[in-house]
Amino acid sequence: MRRLQTCLLLAALAASPPLRAADDAPRETLQALQNRIREISAAMSRDSAAHARAEDQLRASETAISEADAKLRALETRRRAAAADLARLTQETAALDARLAQRRSVLATLLVRDYRAGSGSHLSQLLSGNDPNQLARDHYYLKALSQAQARMLADLRADIEKHRALAEQALAQRGALNQLAAQQTAAREQLESERGTRRELVAKLGKDLAAQRNEIAALRQDEARMQKLAEELARLPRPPAAETKTGPAPASPPAAAPRAAAGSGFAALQGQLTPPLRGDLLRRYGSPRGDGGAVWKGIVIGGSRADVHAVAAGRVVFADWLRGFGNLMIIDHGDTYLSIYGHNEALFKQVGDNVVAQDVIARTGGGDGAVESGLYFELRHQGQTLDPLKWVRLR
Repeated sequence: MRRLQTCLLLAALAASPPLRAADDAPRETLQALQNRIREISAAMSRDSAAHARAEDQLRASETAISEADAKLRALETRRRAAAADLARLTQETAALDARLAQRRSVLATLLVRDYRAGSGSHLSQLLSGNDPNQLARDHYYLKALSQAQARMLADLRADIEKHRALAEQALAQRGALNQLAAQQTAAREQLESERGTRRELVAKLGKDLAAQRNEIAALRQDEARMQKLAEELARLPRPPAAETKTGPAPASPPAAAPRAAAGSGFAALQGQLTPPLRGDLLRRYGSPRGDGGAVWKGIVIGGSRADVHAVAAGRVVFADWLRGFGNLMIIDHGDTYLSIYGHNEALFKQVGDNVVAQDVIARTGGGDGAVESGLYFELRHQGQTLDPLKWVRLR
């Protein structure tokens, strides 16, 4: 409709000698276009503010999920340790029960032998008229047997006390394990709740961004139409003035990333790095992103909730949420080489941590919804991006 109005307007202007009489209509049309642009600009400002708030909420959600996931990982480690302690205590308790049964058997045997030997009453032995030497020997043996029995009874009491202590400790360990399980369940529920909130925010943000792109496209079209109409109106009343149109110089292609110098250190690992994640290659370095000429400066490897590994030894210099990259980690490998891991669901290392090759540093997830579920991986040298496929052996 706007294009038809513009064509009719320009045709009317070209066919009408009195241009001043026809100026009111184009001016009204131009004014309407300008008013429309102002309306769209105001709407876009409101949308931008809404986008900023939504992204702030998304950042808080992503950060909360990452923290909850890290706590869940630590909780699982503690639970495994508690389970190992409980198994050890159970084994020790079983061994102690066997010792108690053995002591009871030995004590019962001694009591039976004592009874069969007739050593139940020392006074009756003295009154029997038997040989005093034999009585003395019997008394000595009875005393020794009594002492042995006393020692065995003492050991038995100690074993019983130890058994009770171990049983109480085992019960305490069971209680701690149950408490850890309850905490883990609560953490999982919180994580699922945060995940639902995040998905809603990502969906809302996607709709807002789509609406914003439509508004921006409409605004640019209106600006182009208005500019064209203004130029036609400026040229029609008078002879065309000599003018030199200038336009923006074509953008020069980005400079090729410098090749790594041969030698020791990270540069010597070119073509030998193990990938940070095993999965399908979803996006290649330098391929179009489909959003106005931008290209991918790294690669995207598919993988849902999978462990992410450091490709080489280095030091973590960034571990936080970054708009457009989700939970992002950057590792400095020295000699101005950096490896970048984006769109993670959880980060397991902090700034300042030293890592070695194959250390688990993060876990993949949906990130902020900018790419498919997987890992965004990038390599840089002296600030320039490198093609990761020339450094990493994916297969």
